[in-house]
Amino acid sequence: MRILPINVIAQEWYRERTVGLPQKVIEAELQRAHVNLAPGRNWRTEGFVPVGDVDDLTSLPAPETDVTKDWLEEFAIKQGWPLPRFWFPDQAPPVRPRGRPSNKEDILAELRLRAERDELAGRVSEQAKQLSEWMSEKGLGMIQVKSIEKIIRVEYRQLRRSGEE
Repeated sequence: MRILPINVIAQEWYRERTVGLPQKVIEAELQRAHVNLAPGRNWRTEGFVPVGDVDDLTSLPAPETDVTKDWLEEFAIKQGWPLPRFWFPDQAPPVRPRGRPSNKEDILAELRLRAERDELAGRVSEQAKQLSEWMSEKGLGMIQVKSIEKIIRVEYRQLRRSGEE
């Protein structure tokens, strides 16, 4: 696919949540970009045409106007936006999981170290409390003890069983 309409691009780009703007704003910026990215015009050498005050979108191309993949890439570079994943899957930034970053791997690594040193607590809830304190001491942020329990429960039981053998 080498050509898509502006409104489809705006819809798909908005769904990716990589630009952080409402769909209508993305669409309007794509329409306004026709001033700076017009055929035969080089915005890099000629500079920007001030289009920030263009509120009347009726004078700009319709949302159904087709643009090329190359045009969109140039637009993203000009705007400083990440390339849209739907059209540039190999060049777009990787997908980040929603929510706060997890310390799950750090917690599980510390749990394994404690098992190797034969320092596991007698109950998973007590182990979770100890790991919560450890996280606080290390400055790893705070996670509720119940959340830590969920993270470690399966591995804690496996480690306890293997330690008893």
